[in-house]
Amino acid sequence: MATTKVQSELIVDDVALAGNPTTTTQSAGNNTTRIATTAFVTTAINNLINSAPGTLDTLDEIAAALNDDPSFTTTVNNAIATKLNLSGGTMTGNLTLQTAANPTITVLETGAGGVTVQGTGSGGRVYSNSGQSLLLGGGGQNTHLAISSNGRVSIGDTSTSANNLRLVNASSAELDFVCSNGKNFRLQSTNASAFSIIDKDASNANRFHIDTNGKIGIGTANVDAKLHIEGNSDNGDADCELVIEDLDTSSGSQVPAILFKGNGSTIGRIRANDAQGILISGGSTMSDDLVIQNDGVGIGVVPPAHSGLGEMLSVNGGNLIGVGTSGAYVGYNMYYNSGNWKYQEGGAGSAILSFAASGDFTLRQATTGSSAGDTISYSETFKINRSNGYAELRGASDVRMVFGSTGTPTNNTSNWIRAAGSNLMYNTPGVHIWELNGTARLQIDANNVLRVGQSATNSAAATVRAAGTLILEGADANHRIIMRGSQSANGTVTGNTNYMEFYEYGSYTWYTNVITSSSSRTYGMALYDNNLKVGDHSYNSTDGLQFYGGTGRLFIDTNYNSFGAEIILVNNKTASGTVALLQYRTNSTAEGTVKGDSSGLSFHNNSDYRKKKQIRDLTGSLDVITSLRPRLYKYKAGFGKPTRDFVGFIAHEIQEKMPNLVDVEKDALYTQQDIDDGASYVKVGDPKYQTVSYTANEMITRLVGAIKELKEENDALKTRIEALEEA
Repeated sequence: MATTKVQSELIVDDVALAGNPTTTTQSAGNNTTRIATTAFVTTAINNLINSAPGTLDTLDEIAAALNDDPSFTTTVNNAIATKLNLSGGTMTGNLTLQTAANPTITVLETGAGGVTVQGTGSGGRVYSNSGQSLLLGGGGQNTHLAISSNGRVSIGDTSTSANNLRLVNASSAELDFVCSNGKNFRLQSTNASAFSIIDKDASNANRFHIDTNGKIGIGTANVDAKLHIEGNSDNGDADCELVIEDLDTSSGSQVPAILFKGNGSTIGRIRANDAQGILISGGSTMSDDLVIQNDGVGIGVVPPAHSGLGEMLSVNGGNLIGVGTSGAYVGYNMYYNSGNWKYQEGGAGSAILSFAASGDFTLRQATTGSSAGDTISYSETFKINRSNGYAELRGASDVRMVFGSTGTPTNNTSNWIRAAGSNLMYNTPGVHIWELNGTARLQIDANNVLRVGQSATNSAAATVRAAGTLILEGADANHRIIMRGSQSANGTVTGNTNYMEFYEYGSYTWYTNVITSSSSRTYGMALYDNNLKVGDHSYNSTDGLQFYGGTGRLFIDTNYNSFGAEIILVNNKTASGTVALLQYRTNSTAEGTVKGDSSGLSFHNNSDYRKKKQIRDLTGSLDVITSLRPRLYKYKAGFGKPTRDFVGFIAHEIQEKMPNLVDVEKDALYTQQDIDDGASYVKVGDPKYQTVSYTANEMITRLVGAIKELKEENDALKTRIEALEEA
């Protein structure tokens, strides 16, 4: 550089410094025209960055972070302007809280006012203050639910001072309970029908109802009394039961009861006692006027410890015992226990009338007993045997039956029949006379004369042969053996009332309760042309029984609607015995049997391999069973069926796949040939209604076959699924 360029301490022209010239580094923040060394520049830049992260320590990185927006400040200000100010404002969009758990909005009111969340227009609101706690409503300022600070809830108004839960509505207040399993109930209170519990899952059935008169209905809203329980025993006995339970665990002191009062005074009571049974009291004294126990009933007395023989009704020492189908007993001062008859009270005798299931009637008597509970030793004094019609007087070697008031029974001045040892004697102070329609038919007089016939002469139509044969002869075939009542002491029949007759006129017929004056009689039994008819039987018209001996057919007509009306009753007195109750045979070979034993009835059909040939496996059962069409239907009028729905099949639809299960063809009618072959009580053209044998071998076999085929298909599918799962 020329020296002319250096003037004093200044260099006049530009200078290019080669090498590594140095100079003094100025202090940070120096803002003069002095030379800045690299150290000065590095310090200035580091101070500018001020330990910024590596991704924001250049202007390019900062620009990228600001989205290269030259108007970044304006953009941010505009975005902030859309946010809700801390001092309040209006939000125009939805508010979403999202956090891992328990998102919370806290509204803190520090003054004496309230906090309100209000919808615009007629929208709802949530309001809370220190006085009302929490109010919820819909439709402007309305309050539909209020929750007080002590947890009481009111729905419909804001009053929570008296009730833990209060529902208010001008016409009907309702509260629904919906369970997760789908069961729904409703509590309902209306101005018209008071309070109800409604079963929403049973077509709004009214399960519990209290009307405005304080009457309570269970199962009905149509209440007829203070407590009205309604149900349907077809759904089970419990559907119509009222249970009163005493939880006392002490034996003999469990006494649930129903008390009846009239104007504050006790007038009756029904109670149960675990030791004494059902006790019914009338009046205010609460005495047990009627006592019902497991084996007996007492009227005015607690029934004795009767057991082991039917059920007992005791009325102040007079007793009636029913033994179901085994018979009955009527007597005085007796009961049955431990296999013996016992005196009910001491110091008195006992008598008992026995009515057996066989129809026998017996009178037994006993002398005075010493103490209550002593075993009675009865003597049989009179018996009527139904099977042979015998009337028996027993109890002594000399017994007699006295008729009428003539004379003295203990001597021969009265009318009597007497049995003395092996002898039978008849006595009358007059003449022995047998009459018919007021006319003497047979007489024995004091002169030992026997007269038989129309005029009681020896030319009678009835004679007694030496061989002991009684022969009845007459102009016609209508002979009758008649037993009558209403006979006077002198042997005159004063009226043909209430007598039984048996007569033969090409047949044998028994009548009872014949009253000739009114031409009335009760049809008993008839035997004609090998046929037996019991009762005045007429098919589908009059009850009775008719047995056709020539063809072996039996017809029975009854008119009952009770499970306890046993039409055919078979009683096997061998407890563990088994009987073939009914058996069908073809040419003496048994085909099927209804067997009975202590477990009930069972049906057995012959299926022995020795009767079969060409035995093969049955196939296609699943297709047959799945082709059946289960139906729901009602019966038409005129068939005597209930009006409810029935479940079953249509016969001709089953016939298409299993014809052997259906007896006749679809729409079949009775023909004259059917009637000639024995069809009864039908006429030509009557419908032959199809019937289905659901218990037949084919139906059961098809069901078993279908199950096996389903199993084979399921096994195959299972194998395929297992193969797919293993693949």
